[in-house]
Amino acid sequence: MFPQSPKIATYIYAVVAGPYGYFEYKNEANDQFIPPMRIYGRKSVLASVNHEEIFEVTVAGMKYYHDLFGRPYPFNKYDQVFAPESNSGGMENVGCVTYNEVRLYRG
Repeated sequence: MFPQSPKIATYIYAVVAGPYGYFEYKNEANDQFIPPMRIYGRKSVLASVNHEEIFEVTVAGMKYYHDLFGRPYPFNKYDQVFAPESNSGGMENVGCVTYNEVRLYRG
């Protein structure tokens, strides 16, 4: 059973499926306004990803907007999915941002 969510337009939900691997953010500082996070992508691509830096930038953004607006991120998770055949550069959805994997920073 899933918890009830606020009413949100159906066109901003994502359903993502595939043989993705992932990195998971460990909230070691126990920041209560930072949701669980994952970065998903093809396993062959994730091998060259600096996921620590991506999580660092994402957490900094979450903290910045929390301080700016005085409200935490409104959803229970924040996933970033890098899909090989996504038809756009990126799409913001509820709890999940999808990107074309060519946008993946591999620094």
